[in-house]
Amino acid sequence: MIKALILVVMMQPAGPVCVNAAPLSAGSPAPCSGLLISRAQAERALECDRVKIPKLEAEITYQKRACQARVDGLDAQIAALDLALGAEMERDPWWRLPLVAVGFAAVGYAVGALAVRP
Repeated sequence: MIKALILVVMMQPAGPVCVNAAPLSAGSPAPCSGLLISRAQAERALECDRVKIPKLEAEITYQKRACQARVDGLDAQIAALDLALGAEMERDPWWRLPLVAVGFAAVGYAVGALAVRP
């Protein structure tokens, strides 16, 4: 906004008006006053300030929100996987059930053998 105001103020001629852009060597006075660029170039600069910059700012805001949503989704996925991993780790080891079954079978066989003895 301030750039646009400065450009508008600078476009007000105080002497002969510059019509086209012209190169100047350092230290030499300008042959005219006002902008040292053409009016079309000044209008393009104003258009950039008015249209393109807000559009790019909106695009940046959108991209930030999209990236944050993706990060939040990945965080939720990590939390779900951590929960599943914790539940998996709490399960009994694979060998416990066969060991208990064999133990009960051995005890049952021993009791049965002792009970049937004459």
